[in-house]
Amino acid sequence: MPQIHLTEPQGKLKKFNVGLRGQQVVLFLLVSLMPLFVVALAIKFLGENALKESVGENLVLLAQEKLARADTAISEKIEKIQAELPNIQAAVVYSNTANDKQSVFLSVWARLEDSIRLLETYAGYKTEVTITNAFGYVLRSNNQQLDYDTTKMFPHRVQNKDWWKRAYNNGIGYPFVEDIVYDEGRGVHFLPIALPIRAATQGSVTQQKNNTVGVLRTFLFLPELTGLVQSLPELAETYTILTSSSGKIIAASPQSEYRIDNYIEMSNAAEEAIIEAKKGSNGKSYDYESEGETDTFGEPRIYGWARTQLSSMEPWKVQQNFSNWMLFTSRPISSAYAGVGRLNRYIFYVTIGSSCIVILIAWWAAQRIATPILKVAQAARSIGQGEFDSEITVDTDNEVGVLAEEFNEMRRNLKNAVDRLTQEEKKLTAIVDNLGEGLIVVDPTGRVLYVNPVAERLLNLEDTAAYENFIAVDTANGTICWTKTVEREGNTETDRRTVDMEILSFSRREGTQHQTMVVEVNIDGNGQDNLTLNASSTLSNKARVERQNSRVLRIIASHFSDEHNNIVGTVYVFDDVTDEHEIEKMKSEFVSLVSHELRTPLTSIIGFISLILEGKTGKINQKQHESLSRAHRQSKRLAALINDLLDISRIEAGRIEMKQERVQIDRIAKRRIEELRPQADQKAISLLFERQSDLLPMIGDADRIGQVFINLIGNAIKFTPESGKVTVRISKSQQNRSVTDGFHVEVIDTGPGIPPEDREKVFDKFRQLGSIHTRKPQGGTGLGLSIAAGIVEAHGGQLWVDGGDDGSGCNFQFFMPLEKREND
Repeated sequence: MPQIHLTEPQGKLKKFNVGLRGQQVVLFLLVSLMPLFVVALAIKFLGENALKESVGENLVLLAQEKLARADTAISEKIEKIQAELPNIQAAVVYSNTANDKQSVFLSVWARLEDSIRLLETYAGYKTEVTITNAFGYVLRSNNQQLDYDTTKMFPHRVQNKDWWKRAYNNGIGYPFVEDIVYDEGRGVHFLPIALPIRAATQGSVTQQKNNTVGVLRTFLFLPELTGLVQSLPELAETYTILTSSSGKIIAASPQSEYRIDNYIEMSNAAEEAIIEAKKGSNGKSYDYESEGETDTFGEPRIYGWARTQLSSMEPWKVQQNFSNWMLFTSRPISSAYAGVGRLNRYIFYVTIGSSCIVILIAWWAAQRIATPILKVAQAARSIGQGEFDSEITVDTDNEVGVLAEEFNEMRRNLKNAVDRLTQEEKKLTAIVDNLGEGLIVVDPTGRVLYVNPVAERLLNLEDTAAYENFIAVDTANGTICWTKTVEREGNTETDRRTVDMEILSFSRREGTQHQTMVVEVNIDGNGQDNLTLNASSTLSNKARVERQNSRVLRIIASHFSDEHNNIVGTVYVFDDVTDEHEIEKMKSEFVSLVSHELRTPLTSIIGFISLILEGKTGKINQKQHESLSRAHRQSKRLAALINDLLDISRIEAGRIEMKQERVQIDRIAKRRIEELRPQADQKAISLLFERQSDLLPMIGDADRIGQVFINLIGNAIKFTPESGKVTVRISKSQQNRSVTDGFHVEVIDTGPGIPPEDREKVFDKFRQLGSIHTRKPQGGTGLGLSIAAGIVEAHGGQLWVDGGDDGSGCNFQFFMPLEKREND
């Protein structure tokens, strides 16, 4: 056995040094730089987290500071107004004793003039201030529509206003704050409030008594909210958004493009703030989102938020409008985390510099290890090229020697595996070569990948092993083209054979992946390479050409796909069915002969019985009439059976004649339905007809198409129980990417149905539906569906059966083209 020694010339191994040496360098780098990378990553992540937390906390502090300013502005205004209420208490109490005296109201109105001005100063510029008593009378107001008109008897009353009822609260008194209002024209916010005016100094004891003598109504002028969301030049990219507890925007930075009274985008920060606000005092009052979120305008930002807190020292805030205000501050990630980027760059530069130093050390170390390993790699390469008889020998017991022994074991295992695969390939080839059927496998271009000897013999192809073969089966033009090519002395020799083909039968019932056709093969006895495929004529008056070597073949073409369902080839199977075809032919000819011989005497019998029943041969009694009637019915039934036998015989022989005339399929269906309606009425069956409008005329045989409707509708009525329903539906059918090239016809019943595994059997000859367990025996010839299928296929269509509506009953369907194509 030839051997490969480790002392191979260095010239042959030199080209491998760089690759293996590089691998060694990478290995050293991974080991040497690992601590450096760990430290760098630790600094990176810890530093990033620290910077992000710092930015988030700063945003929270900014939000808390701005929210405190807003809260302080509102609280100070309310405290000033609260401090003025005792000064107007006496006048309000006096008005409650007016007893409809106008003089009292005039006196109170005059006494409150200074207070109204002072309260307007506290509330804000040009804001409404209204003072009412315990009966809802407006004592004084700077709103001209509400102020007391001294020319009238009594002042206005507002006791039905919601703010008055909420603040008065049946004399108990309760501070009431409404939703904030934004005056778009003036560009400022107003906060409507209503405060109870009490008869005594407020305290924990007096608050529980009915001591409320009136209500003060005013609008707090809050320009501070607009200034709150304005960004300083150094914080131009920082957005501030003030919202209610539900996320409704109260004020927002102009550059954020949020509009007042809209709702804030539901980011993680907004969702968290709203959820915490619903928890009240148990929820968090601030937090931040440091990971960054993309807002509506596609910009990644980080958020900090804070919300107002309830206070027992400020009773007007308890469960009031601004008790759960939330303020969001945000900055773009690009500017907020600029320090993170600088940190990452510093870490990167340090890592690169350290790596360069380690690379030099690693290269020197790799030099000392790579050389002997490369020698073993060269030996392994020869084994990888299929030289399994070469064995590596080593003279050392170190790691390189162990590696060589492993390669030798791999060589032996690979050699055994290749030998087994070769044996399996030979076995599979022997099985396919000895199949009883011919087999041809082609790729999508028509190149023959495999052809077994049976196919060569059946098609008289002679030897094909030395050639590159191509086959094209053209069912449209009825030809088979077999091409042989071979390279000889730099020249390409081509032998092309074109064969005419007429198809006996063609079927796609199994779907487009599988096609079945039957042809008659007649091979010349003189040993020529020509191949002729002839079919029996489709005309009843033409005889089949018989030859000594005539064969009838069934050709099954099946596409096969790859794992992505892309068709990668076709398998043709050729089965010699000459004997079966001859037997079927003899049976059909016998049935046709017997049917012809029986129809003539049977016609005479029916005619004579009809004459007797009509009384033209003399008078008959009732018993004779009943007996002759039964004979007449059975004779007609026998005549129908003979006609069915003749039809099926013509269809199988290809001699059935179809008229080519313009017909309207919906009119044919309607006439047949009316003919069968008496049968449906006898069983109280609803016979319905549904059709699509604007159905085009077609080319076909109206009588034969009517026969299809008679067979299908008659079967549906026969197997539908009493009080059932039979529906005939005709619609345009989409075939070949056109919506007007045919019709889809459905005959749907509510009978017992047919199991899926038995549905193909109902189209077999002499197969009665009563033999299927799902239906009761109903009589009949068992030829109706077979005849219907033959007529539909003769028009270029297809007949099949599915389950009925809602899974019950049957739905016999067929497609009928507007005009039969030549290759159908």
